[in-house]
Amino acid sequence: PCGCQGRPRGGLARSSAHIRGVREGDSPVLVVHAGAAFDDTQAFEGGLRADVPVIDKWFVSGLEHIGVSAMNVTAVDLPALVALGPLADLLPKVSANVRGPGIARYRIVVLGDLRVGVTGVSAVPAVAPVAPGTAIVAPLRAARDVVAELAPQVDLVVLLSWRAPEVARALAMSGDVDVVVDANAHIGRTPPMRI
Repeated sequence: PCGCQGRPRGGLARSSAHIRGVREGDSPVLVVHAGAAFDDTQAFEGGLRADVPVIDKWFVSGLEHIGVSAMNVTAVDLPALVALGPLADLLPKVSANVRGPGIARYRIVVLGDLRVGVTGVSAVPAVAPVAPGTAIVAPLRAARDVVAELAPQVDLVVLLSWRAPEVARALAMSGDVDVVVDANAHIGRTPPMRI
């Protein structure tokens, strides 16, 4: 579980049970994570705290178990992904504006008769974590470029957004993105909006 004292929403076990129940129906299921999936708790002397890689390894196992189709990589995730090494390659990582080893600009998932394209965007932090071989670029331009390439190949475009609501809104308003999943930094839930 996330460890939240005020409003705990469960963890991988709850997510797994919910997804399993939905999959028992007739509709195809797309499981995504909108971003900031990994623990990035820093040690007093700098770098990740010693227990963080162990937590993140178990989290990777959980994501594999529930069958996540795509997960948005954010700047917050970069130190953990570097620390995970080859284990991080097991994850279906996407991002239009966070670049690094094993991070695809988008993924195409076939769900029944639908071809669904998934990409992600995230905010550029004031102080970006330093991770070898990674870069974070401006989200709006990067996402527009990715969506322009992706849209002709698929029936549905899904944008995963973490702390980039203005980018998500601009892309939704453009009509090039069909569905936006905005994590809003995991600080609250807003009702679905149709544009």
